[in-house]
Amino acid sequence: MASSVVIIKIEKTTLQLLEELREETKSKTFDEVIRELTKNRVPRSMFGAHPEMSSFTAKDEFCFHTRKDRNYRFE
Repeated sequence: MASSVVIIKIEKTTLQLLEELREETKSKTFDEVIRELTKNRVPRSMFGAHPEMSSFTAKDEFCFHTRKDRNYRFE
């Protein structure tokens, strides 16, 4: 995964909480701490999120992620 730096503004008390969590979880970075805190709350992908829908195929995902025209049909 390519890394890029983003600066966010947080309260000093929030930083202290993140530092404590980083030590408790033995995480190397704040990014690891935040990902651990949010892993069950934020889905990495919405594909397959609807329980009554059939799974998307690789072709479906390819078309969705690469085509600006969402009505494009893979042939």
